[in-house]
Amino acid sequence: MGNSTENGCGRVNVLIIEKSRENLEVLETAVQRRGMNPLGTRWPSQGLEIIRQQNPDLILLDIEAISSKNSQICEQFEAESSARQTPLVVLGKNRRSRRDLPSGEQVTKPYHYAALVRRIEELLDLPHPANSRTAA
Repeated sequence: MGNSTENGCGRVNVLIIEKSRENLEVLETAVQRRGMNPLGTRWPSQGLEIIRQQNPDLILLDIEAISSKNSQICEQFEAESSARQTPLVVLGKNRRSRRDLPSGEQVTKPYHYAALVRRIEELLDLPHPANSRTAA
């Protein structure tokens, strides 16, 4: 897993690559309200740089942010996730063929933000109070 607790900040870093500016802002707010540090971008290439520089604890990837002509970037996300043992959650409206999707947990859009954040907490083995409210 990533090293956010080792770098002195003590917070879990969640990389969010989301095509929609509005969804990105909501997801960033939702994870921040649960005590995690969001690292957000709308651009997959920038997401790969963040992985290499920040070593996040979890990667949340909107597959729609990746052009269907650029399957190599999916392979790069999969390789980075695997090499770092970082959970990868792939968001998408349609299920593309397995060879086009990076391996990782698949979440179909539309999704509920609270349920998605709870799943992130589960993947990171973080406590999540049953009565807590998460963003929108």
